[in-house]
Amino acid sequence: MRFVPAGEPLYRELGRRIRDARRGAELTQEALAGRLGLSRTSITNIERGIQHIPVHVLFDLGRALGVTVMELLPPEQEAQRGASHGTQGGLGDLPEGLAAALKKSVESTFADESQRESVYEVVRRHFDRK
Repeated sequence: MRFVPAGEPLYRELGRRIRDARRGAELTQEALAGRLGLSRTSITNIERGIQHIPVHVLFDLGRALGVTVMELLPPEQEAQRGASHGTQGGLGDLPEGLAAALKKSVESTFADESQRESVYEVVRRHFDRK
C-alpha cells in the first residue's frame, strides 16, 4: 500500500466512507484490522485518506463491513469537490475567509502535519453534523 498526501480528496472521502461503514457495523479499528489481516495503524491511515489501498482490499473491506464496494466509493463529483475548492487543510466546505483564518492559526500553532490534520478532522466532523 502506498502513502499519499492527506489532502487528496478522493482518498479522504473514501476513508470517511470506510470509517462510517465501520462505525455502522459497530467495529473498532482493531477488530476490522484483524478481519483483514492488516494493522490497526493501516486502518487508521486508510480512514484518514493517507494510504492507498489495492482493489482486492477494497472488496475485502466491503465484505468485512457488510456493504458493497459501490457503497464505499464516493460519487465522482463528491471526490472532486475538495480539489476544486483548494485544500485549506481539507476545509473546502467552510467559507473561504474562515477556512483561511483557521488554517493560518493551526499552522502557526502545530508544527507536526499529523497534529494539524487531527485538528482539521475535528473541525470537519463538527461541520458534517450540521
